[in-house]
Formats: sequence, structure tokens, C-alpha cells
Amino acid sequence: MHRIVRGVSVWSALLIAMLTSGFVQAAITNKSIDRRFPAQFCPIDNDDFILEFVADTSRARLTFKVRNLGLLGGFLGHQLDNVAVVDRTTFLANRVVTPNYSFCYQSPGHLNTKGYDFTAAGTTEAFLDLFDADIDGWDLTNRAFFATSSAPRNPPVGNDNTGRSIGLGKSADGDVEVSTSVLVSGLTPGVTYVIAGWWQEFDDDRPLNITIDTAPCADRDADGLSECDGDCNDTDAKIRTGRAETCDGRDEDCDGSIDEIAACNTTCDVPAKQGSDQRVTNAAFLSVNPSLAWDGRGYGIVWRDNRDSGSHNIFFQRIDSNGTTISSQLALTVSDGNERAWPRIVWNGTHYGVVWAENTGAGSRIVFARVDLNGIVVGAKVLLGDTPNTRNSIDPDIAWTGTEFDLVWSSSNGADSSVWFARIGPDGARMSIDVLAYDAAADSDRPRLAWSGSLLGVAWVEGSAGAADVWFGRIDRLAGLVTGAIKVSNVGFINSGPSVAWSGSEYAVSWSDSHLSNDEIFLRRLSSAGALVGTELRVTNNTGASSRPSLVWTGAEYGLTWEDDRSGDTELYYARVSSAAVKLGSDLRLTNSAGTSRESALAWGGSKFGVAWRDDRPGDDEIYFLRLGCDCIDTDGDGWSNCIECDDTQNSVRPNGTQSCDGRNNDCNDPNWPLLINTNEGDDDLDGSSECAGDCSDTNAAIWAQPGEARSLTLTHVRATGVTTLTWLIPTAPGGTSVLYDTLRATGPTAFGTAVCVETNDGSNTTATDSVKPAVANAFDYLVRAENSCPSNGQGSLGKRSDGTDRTGRACP
Repeated sequence: MHRIVRGVSVWSALLIAMLTSGFVQAAITNKSIDRRFPAQFCPIDNDDFILEFVADTSRARLTFKVRNLGLLGGFLGHQLDNVAVVDRTTFLANRVVTPNYSFCYQSPGHLNTKGYDFTAAGTTEAFLDLFDADIDGWDLTNRAFFATSSAPRNPPVGNDNTGRSIGLGKSADGDVEVSTSVLVSGLTPGVTYVIAGWWQEFDDDRPLNITIDTAPCADRDADGLSECDGDCNDTDAKIRTGRAETCDGRDEDCDGSIDEIAACNTTCDVPAKQGSDQRVTNAAFLSVNPSLAWDGRGYGIVWRDNRDSGSHNIFFQRIDSNGTTISSQLALTVSDGNERAWPRIVWNGTHYGVVWAENTGAGSRIVFARVDLNGIVVGAKVLLGDTPNTRNSIDPDIAWTGTEFDLVWSSSNGADSSVWFARIGPDGARMSIDVLAYDAAADSDRPRLAWSGSLLGVAWVEGSAGAADVWFGRIDRLAGLVTGAIKVSNVGFINSGPSVAWSGSEYAVSWSDSHLSNDEIFLRRLSSAGALVGTELRVTNNTGASSRPSLVWTGAEYGLTWEDDRSGDTELYYARVSSAAVKLGSDLRLTNSAGTSRESALAWGGSKFGVAWRDDRPGDDEIYFLRLGCDCIDTDGDGWSNCIECDDTQNSVRPNGTQSCDGRNNDCNDPNWPLLINTNEGDDDLDGSSECAGDCSDTNAAIWAQPGEARSLTLTHVRATGVTTLTWLIPTAPGGTSVLYDTLRATGPTAFGTAVCVETNDGSNTTATDSVKPAVANAFDYLVRAENSCPSNGQGSLGKRSDGTDRTGRACP
């Protein structure tokens, strides 16, 4: 319809987007419909526009979305009632004009528009509810609600207005986007279906957008199950219901537990550091606020970095399970003068989800990005917490549920801060608006999340300086609201934010407070229903201040790191806590540097931990990383545990071990271990011999050993010329590819120590001549010695005496 209102041309439009997800793609169609909506229910007009689609699978998802006007009282935007999905043949056969609704629609629309007769024989509503008693299956997260008014459900009569409807938007919501969606099941692929029912519109300046996703349950990771069929992570083919669990720090079988099979080591009986602290950053200015996530093969680290001076950017680095960096450090943000802080990271099977706070000068907001294994941002970033109601949004946290990213953060607008919530799909698209999840009379900030498999547990600090406590509640993702808020610490002396973990059956929350006069770390369990369990555990008890805990669940116990100044400067410590909140063993000191080590981030990697933190030992704050091994036992008794050395079955093998001739690479720190390359066991010059096998020069393939004895020495003398000729055979073991010879002449068999060198290194020929004649009644004795270029023993044997001992003689020259 086109109408003139106060000289302004106003058009009403219906935009229909028929979208699919997964592997099926359908066309996107937009329609602008010329029509008038009276301010009461009318049948969905399938004369002026056709709300129909061809089913690609047995399911489809319908989404109705509108921008709320925020100016009028009562309901705003639109209302829906008696919505059904009907195959087109049945729909056309059972259309009827509803009496007393002839005004639906006024010209240039069609008067007496036909609706769908739900009461006709064989036309029982298919797939969706009438909303008379409930709206089962419809998503009310994004400000949709169960309204009290209703459309006729008996079109031939036209006066049965019992029941209720879905409303999209209220005046109190303001100028926001409102939507609702539902999953339709039981469709027949290839069949054309029509969306029938009733709606009303209060203002036709705001078009209603309808999205029809004809493949909402595609098996995106091709593992045989979709999200709709029980795949708890449809972005990772190694994770789905029924998959065998392996020992990698992930929940492959979707049962909510990690590494729970007997073969997995999920207890950290004898923890110990593996290797030395690794410096991750080495740039000017500060690198702080690290966050760490295990991806099944390595760790992703994000942090705040102001190496560009004018901006505080978020950087990413990946480290493999051995602690080796395997990507370049990449900035996830650009240097635009904005300040960014407190990044948090999770892994979803194909990408990392990263969230941080960003101050633009006009207030702070929350930014979400997907990041691949190489540190490249995938798709567009999502901005949250930047509406008038959520200015000054800070300190976010993020969880991956297996199907979506869920986010919380603290936000204020000049008054007390509150906890806010939002959902983002695996493709980076928003699944909800920003929802005010929890609001109290006091400040509620520093929220932290843990996913239980069905609900989110969230812990936060509530109160002000000197009167703050840790609180806990659960969030239903569809509602987005915190339920069952309960005070956990109940002391009023909180000095750092909480950390929360899910054990597979209950939650645990850790924090630090000073109610015992000294800052100490505490832990409290909560049931799956959010009720307190047992008593509070005091984790630390020393003269120093302990704060900023980082808590994770291994599959059998809790691991906990924190910063502690008991030694005189601030260092990191680790402790084990059982599932029943009993401390196991003593505190393990992780760092020991002249600087301060703070802001630890702990991640479980399946039988081991990764720890990232902020450290100022170089003179400014940089990011460091270490590996923490478990069950670190010295099996072979060489003084090095199996978490540190490479072979705990051989006591001759250890870090910096001395190379010996035992057939092994004895040095665990050798970058080539366990290969024998560049060791005394390896044939480095490929001449068939190693140093341990006697190779005198393992860098020269032309030599490998001292040559053996020249064989079959014969002598002939010609009296007429006075020339003596000697000939011989080359040694059986020449020790090289080329051999030279020395010829020695002595005045007696025992006088070779002072012999004359007739020839010295005289080439490779096997003959020599001597023109000197012995005096009358005297004789000469001769020996021939092979020689090569072995640096330490290149002169070969002169043979053996009759008693078996080696003959000796002077060196030549």
C-alpha cells in the first residue's frame, strides 16, 4: 500500500529471506509488499506474497525478526498466532474467508483474504503449536514473549479468539531488534510448504523479516551426526555422541566429561615443570592479561600488547604440546588509538573464539572474533555491549557449548554495573541480542563462565570495596537470565575475581579474600542445581598474599594456579584439589625469577597443563609459558623424572647427558633426539662408520680409521746398480679411500726408532727404491707403513714381532 501521512510517503515492506545452512544453498529472495496492516490480527496474506519453500531436508528453521519502534505503548512491531507449516496442496485445498475480517486487507490489497482452515477434515495443524496454551519450541531469547491476545483459530466461525500469541517487542524495550525462531521437523524433502497463520502489525514503517533455513541441521563436520541429532560439537569431526573417548583433554563422546576412560591419566599425582620457562613476547612496552586454551594439539594464547605505543592491541600466539611456538605472533586488532584489555579465548573444534573489551573514547564495548590455527581472524568481528543501556562494557568471558559461543561481561551506564549475556553461532553470527542477565543494587562485575552440558554456570563479584562477595548463578541460554543467584563467599573481603569450573557433575568456584587477615585462595563446590555443597576449602595458608586463581577440571580433579608473594616477590604456585574439595599434596612453586610473575592462565591439555602468565623479569612485562607435567616419576633413578627427560627407562639418557657408545642418543636436550645425527653414534659423513665405531674423522667420508699393515713386503737388490727395490700389497683395511706410504730403513731389526725415512707419504703406489748400499759385512732392514689423513692416528701399523707385539718405528718425516 502507498499512503500519504502528513505529506510523507510511507511504504510497508515484507522482506522474505530464504536461507539455508550447511552444505545446501538456496536463493535469497526479497519482496516489498504494498499492503496495509490494521492494528489487529489478519490472516497471513498468501495472495499478495507467497511464504513458501521447498524442503531440502526433513527440518527447517523459521525466524521472524523486526526492529522494535520503541515509541508506542503496549505491543510494538508484530504479533504472530496460529502459525503452521502446511504442504502447498493441502493449504490450497483448505483456504477459507474468515467472517467479519473483510478489512483484511484494504485496497490495494485483497479484501476478504483467505486464511487457512485449521478445523477442516484432514487439515490438522502440521508441525507447529497454535500458541493457545504454550509456545513450545519457540525461542524467546531476543525479547519475544508469550502475549495474552489471540487470533481466531476457527476461521469459518471467526469468533474463537481463545488462547494466546507471540509478541515481538514492547515499548519498554526501546529501539532494538526483536526476533523468534522455531525448528520444524517431519518435512518431506522436495515438497513445497507454505507458512500459514495470523499476524498483526502496529506500524508498517518497520518491515517483518522472515528467514527460512531449509538445512538447519546439516552435518557440518561430516561425522554422521548433526547438532539436531546429538552432536555436541558440529564443528569437530572427532567429537559427537557415540564417539570413543581418547586422552587429549577434550570431550569426544559428548557426555560432559573429559578423558574419563581408564586409560587416561587425569590425576596429577606428582606434578613437575617440564623444561624451562619460555618467553613468548619480546617487544617494547607491556604485554599483559594472558588467556590460554587447549585445542587438542597445542595451546592458543592471547594477550593485551601495547608494542605499538599509541594503541593497546590484542595479539595471538600458538604453541605446540612440547612448548614450541608454531605460528607468528599476530595482532587481532589494528592500531587505531583504541585501548583494549582482558582478552579471553576458547576452542570450538575448528576455530578459537576470542573476546575482549575495547575503549573507543566514547565508552567501552565488547568485541568477539573467530581466529584460525594460524592466528588469522575469520569473518567479521561482532560488537556487543555498545547500546545506550550497556555503555562501559568490560571484563568479558566466553564459553563454547559445542554448538555456540556464549559470552558474559560487566556493563554500566553511570549507575551500578550489571552482568550481561549474548550468544554467537559457530559461524560468527549473532544468535541473540545483548541480554541483561543479572542486575542488583550493588556492582556486579568480573563474571566468569563454565558450561555444564545443559546450563551455564556464572560466578561474579558483587558489592563495592570492603563489602564485596562472590556470587554464583546459572544461565539458561534461551532466556539469557541468571537464575538461583546465591552468595558463595559470604565474607565481604574479596580482592580478586572468581574462576569457575564444571566437573561433570557439579561446579567449583575459586577466589581470594582477606577475611582471615591475609589474602588467601578459597574454593567452594556447588551442585548442578546451583546449591552450595560441603564447606569452604582454604587452599593457601602462608604469610604472603595469594590472589588471582585460575581453576580447571582435569577429568578427575581440579588444578589451580595463583600468584603468591610468600617468597618476598610475586611468583606462581600450583595445587591439586580433589572432586570433594580436599587439597592434595603441597603447593608447587612454578616460577623462580627476580621479577614478579602474575596473572596466570591455566589450561588442561590431557595428562599435562599449560600455564601462561605475565612476568617482568626482563625489565618490562612480557608473556611467558611453561608446561606442567603429571605423574613425574624418576623410573630409571638418574635424577630426572619422566616429565622432564625423554627416556625414563635408560639411566644413561637424560637432559644434557654425556654421549657414550651405547647405541643411544644420551642427551634429551639434543634437538635431533632420539635420532643419532651429530652424535658419536651417528655416521655423519655416511662412510659406513661412526665415531663410536672408530671413525677418526666423522666429517670426512674419505677416511674413517687408522690404516692396517702393508702386506707381503718383498725386497730385491741389484748388485750392479746398488739399487734396492721394495714392493708390497695395500692393507686389507686401508681406513680410507686413499693411502700413502712411508718406507723406513734401519741398520738392524731393533733400530727402527732411529731409522731413515727413505720415502715419506710417497703417494699411493706400492713400490719404493733405495740406492744406498750397506757397508761391507753390514745389512739393512726395511719396513713399510701405510698412512692416511686421520687427524689423530693416521700412521698405520708397522706389523708385529714374532712374539706378537707391535713393531715401533720413527715417524716420517
